[in-house]
Amino acid sequence: MINYRTLIAIDLLYGALVAVGLVFFFVPGILAFVWLGLTAPVVEIEHRGIRAAFARSLRLVRGRFWTVALVLIPIEIVGDSLTDLATSLTHGLFGSELLCEWLADVIANVAFTPF
Repeated sequence: MINYRTLIAIDLLYGALVAVGLVFFFVPGILAFVWLGLTAPVVEIEHRGIRAAFARSLRLVRGRFWTVALVLIPIEIVGDSLTDLATSLTHGLFGSELLCEWLADVIANVAFTPF
């Protein structure tokens, strides 16, 4: 069974770490994005806690940084592009920017996250 509280906490921490890293010199954000990018799958597959999942992600990526980066970065770019496309398409339907962005993000995540 997936622990959704742990996943939410990891998502918030991961997003904050990447955002802070991007604000401070850009490179630390990319490093955090790649090194910690496997944290959520670790929670889902190995059922680990927050600290253990972050540590396991670091261990999994160690020595394979560029391979993981070549997988995660294009997925992020394509996912963001599809979300932006879905957002622009939903603006005509609903008019509310917040509702459009939320709906487009949910649809894109449901459609493409399994890949």
